[in-house]
Order: sequence, then structure tokens, then C-alpha cells
Amino acid sequence: MKHLLNFRTLFVALTVGALVYSIRSGRPVGRFLGMPYDFRVPTVDRFRDRFWNEDDDRIFTPMVFGVGWSINFFRLAEKFQADNAVEDDMDEGSLPQPPRTGSQPLP
Repeated sequence: MKHLLNFRTLFVALTVGALVYSIRSGRPVGRFLGMPYDFRVPTVDRFRDRFWNEDDDRIFTPMVFGVGWSINFFRLAEKFQADNAVEDDMDEGSLPQPPRTGSQPLP
């Protein structure tokens, strides 16, 4: 519980810092300490672009609202499909067989 409290405190401090930086600089979108922030009012188009974007190669995209990153689920699903296709291409015969000993019966 103590570590969770420290994480929450750190996250709140980063969010407040980014918000103050955004207000003082007059930029509602940008980076604060290397983390992306976006304090504009969220829109449906921005949700779609961040969470399901076929044109963006990144898996982690900036948040729709707030500080940090979100996940581009289109790229994530594409990666999982590619991994499963490789596994499906491998058949049982191509896997290495363990060495036989004299006590094991033949199949």
C-alpha cells in the first residue's frame, strides 16, 4: 500500500506540473519532463485516432486527455495476429524431438 501511495503522489505531482506548465506556456498540448500531455477537450475523432489508428505505427500514443500514453489497439491486435500466424505456420513435424532412450516404447 505504501508503494501505491508513492506512485499516486508522483502521478498527481506530474499531472499538476504539466497542467501548470500548460497554462503558463499557453500550449494545451506538448511534453512535460518527456511525458506527453493533452488538456484539450476530448473529441470522438481524437479517441479514434489514439485508440484505433491504422495509419499510426506506434503502439503507445499520447493520451486523449491528461498526462501519459494510451494504447493503439489496432497495432496491438495486428502484432498479436502476426505472432499467431508464425505459430500456426509451425507444424508438429518441424519441432525438435527429444532423444529416445532404450526404455521408451516406439510410437
